[in-house]
Amino acid sequence: MKRFKKILTAALCFALTALSLAACGSNVGDNATTALAGTSGLTAAASAAATSVSATQGQSIDASSMTMVLKFTFNTGDTLGFVGSNVSTLNAENGALCFTNSGDGVASIYMPAAQTFDALTVRHVQVVYKNMTSDNSFAMYFTNDIQDTFSDDCSFAETAQYTNSDPSGGDWNIITIDTSVNPNWTGTITGVRFNFGTSIGDIQVQSIGFYSD
Repeated sequence: MKRFKKILTAALCFALTALSLAACGSNVGDNATTALAGTSGLTAAASAAATSVSATQGQSIDASSMTMVLKFTFNTGDTLGFVGSNVSTLNAENGALCFTNSGDGVASIYMPAAQTFDALTVRHVQVVYKNMTSDNSFAMYFTNDIQDTFSDDCSFAETAQYTNSDPSGGDWNIITIDTSVNPNWTGTITGVRFNFGTSIGDIQVQSIGFYSD
């Protein structure tokens, strides 16, 4: 009789443990889905005030928790020293840095040459832009006090979600780069270049931000 009670007790404990694990597994799954939910698209006004932004990998980053090191916004009609290559126009209007890919190669814009910073202070770089071309490629290149020319070893490649966007629509691409994935992001960053593909068309960059976390 005692042996039967022991067997019955063990069976009940096993059943209760299995039920508890199943419930925990359900909660973990729900939380993971919520954590990976990103922002699908923002209007110009909404993206400026957003507290959560989506990386191309689907990761969600809370912008309110990031510490800003440096940020360029173009709502004053000033290009802020940015220059371009393979672009036919470059001006600041309607709250964005606007340029047209001339079709002569990769359309690029360059951070002002006088702007430098310590690589260790910047963990994320975020670019918000509208893409009226058919090219979804995006890349950021950098130079530092070790590598003084732009090269593939010192770059990050991403993919834009939106192409062929309506200029008056709300299809803003939000690219968030984790600089820790490239071991060459070190020393003093002396130059940054942003590439927007080779297709002819217009690009509107709303903001470029550098964050410490």
